[in-house]
Amino acid sequence: MRPVAGPIHIPFGQAVSRGFSLAWRAPGALALAFLADLGSAILEIGAATSLTALSLVSLFHLLFAPLPVDPGTGGGLLRSLIRAEPALAPAAGAALVALLLALALRLVWFSATTRLFAARLSGETATLSLYQARLERTVPVVGLFVAIYLALFFYGAALVGSTAALWSHAARTGRHGAGASASLALALVVALVLRLAVDLLFKLSLLRAAAADVGPVDALVGAGQLAAKRLGAVVGLVLVFAFFEGAAGVVAGAGNVFLGAGRAGIALAVAARILGGLVAALAWAYFSTAELGALVTLDCGERGALPEPPAPLPTPAPPTLETEPVLSTEVVHTAELH
Repeated sequence: MRPVAGPIHIPFGQAVSRGFSLAWRAPGALALAFLADLGSAILEIGAATSLTALSLVSLFHLLFAPLPVDPGTGGGLLRSLIRAEPALAPAAGAALVALLLALALRLVWFSATTRLFAARLSGETATLSLYQARLERTVPVVGLFVAIYLALFFYGAALVGSTAALWSHAARTGRHGAGASASLALALVVALVLRLAVDLLFKLSLLRAAAADVGPVDALVGAGQLAAKRLGAVVGLVLVFAFFEGAAGVVAGAGNVFLGAGRAGIALAVAARILGGLVAALAWAYFSTAELGALVTLDCGERGALPEPPAPLPTPAPPTLETEPVLSTEVVHTAELH
């Protein structure tokens, strides 16, 4: 491997092109992304469907066949629902396990692909290996951000709730209604911006933990430094690839049209929906892998992990050939010829 060249400023266009190039040259990462997305979608849909169905059944039993509530134990809605349908608690546990499995699938793809791209960008010959995903580096980052998301939720709820109370009081008294409305709108904007910022830091922290093989605190600090130095490029990459994924999803969903009420129409509609879902999953796999490659390129450039380009060879001087006249250039007199 060639020595590193120190921190390098990677332009936005070069990061995009390298991201697409890395994704195109890593079919294993694309296949893993497709399987992770498909498996996660199946798990999430199954968990949500079963939990919703059992909740509706429990609510139906509670409304039309109410159970007596023991005054000594008290009665809440959740407890009453569980008493009305004993299978609700196991279903909720199964749904939670399914969501955790879906998160694990995406985390395996993210970690393995990040390490693959970081190794290739540093000049190493690497292949996709799940054994080198180093989930022990990314799982603590997830735990750290669970606490951050909870703190953000309570902060946003307190901020929006307090401004909403002020707006409600102003609306009742008829005083400073415009100021209260502006304060509520500002609180909503602040909560949204904070959520987007935490989402961005979460992705960059996972990337830094997997690529640089560091702990959760160092990964968070490195992600903050990367966001501070290249905020425009990072946000631009997220927006560009989100547009690509959204456009691919719209194109894939164009086949979900009504094709008739008969059996043939229903079968065609189901087939079109399945095909559209597969196309959307393929598009998501490609564009999300390319986005990950572009972000890894920016991160490797800022960390100085890119190899130093080879020094140019010295240009040889043009050879000088000594020429001697073959024929004499003197004037030949006619008398000499005779």
